[in-house]
Amino acid sequence: LLLLGASVLRGLFTMVQNYYSEAVGHHIGYELRLACYEKIQRLSFSFHDTVHSGDLITVGLLDLEGVRMYFSTALVRMILLSILIGIGAYMLLSTDVLLGLLALSFVPFVGWCSSVTQLRLRATWLDLQERLSVLTRIMEENLGGIRVVRAFAAHE
Repeated sequence: LLLLGASVLRGLFTMVQNYYSEAVGHHIGYELRLACYEKIQRLSFSFHDTVHSGDLITVGLLDLEGVRMYFSTALVRMILLSILIGIGAYMLLSTDVLLGLLALSFVPFVGWCSSVTQLRLRATWLDLQERLSVLTRIMEENLGGIRVVRAFAAHE
């Protein structure tokens, strides 16, 4: 019963943690979108003549979503993992120093692999943003061209 109660409490705490982290992430995303919209509205006409609106939308939304996900997921998990590794390290080392050092010897390797993977994912994410930007620009030009073609076709 004690194990069942601990599992239920862990599930409830996880649910509350996920709810509040998503709520904070969405609030930050909302505020960032408003600030970005205000900034775009204040830019000069020459800026809007040189930059495609599809590029602004794609890159802006992907970057804002990345920042939102950082606060709602990465920051909370980083704090959780720091606490978990810290308490685990204390418990391991207080029980048996040699066994604790052996068990903790894998932590730097896992951290290094995580960093390498994160850098690879960042490069892939930037490539994806560039490709989506090109796709959005092409779609915007094609949809604008369809209107022109239809307007000329409708004219006698």
